[in-house]
Amino acid sequence: MILKRDLIQSEEILNITFVITCTLFVTLALIIEYGYEIEPCALCLTQRLLMFIGGSIAVAGLTHDPRLGIYPVLSLLAIFLGIIVAIRHIYIQMNPDASGTCGMELEFLVENDYPWADILNAMISGTGSCAEPSTIPAFALVSFLILGTIAIKQVLQIVRETH
Repeated sequence: MILKRDLIQSEEILNITFVITCTLFVTLALIIEYGYEIEPCALCLTQRLLMFIGGSIAVAGLTHDPRLGIYPVLSLLAIFLGIIVAIRHIYIQMNPDASGTCGMELEFLVENDYPWADILNAMISGTGSCAEPSTIPAFALVSFLILGTIAIKQVLQIVRETH
């Protein structure tokens, strides 16, 4: 079946692609965690959360109006933050000395009722377990770059159509 531009706008197709891609990446992270019993570190959880936020914003844009530029911009912001966290994670893994700047384990902070500020700090700066070698941060970085490309393309398409 050939889709006409009148039936489905290209912004909607990009938005649906973004949502499906986010869903696939978050599902893969959950499969790695629960299927292979690999506990995520604080930075892995932060990356997963940012990807979920980006996808949720895209869903909101799809239900509201994907031609509004604010939704792809907000999604792009979440994805950009995810790129920063993924780069930090890779940096910590490549420079074990950098893990000395990391805080206590996230599970310890939550179980011992530490303030939310300390928990958020651990999720942003990382914990000691973030330094364990893994290819997951590199995969997350590639995933964020793919999602960022989709979001940028959507923003540019909306800008072109409004001018």
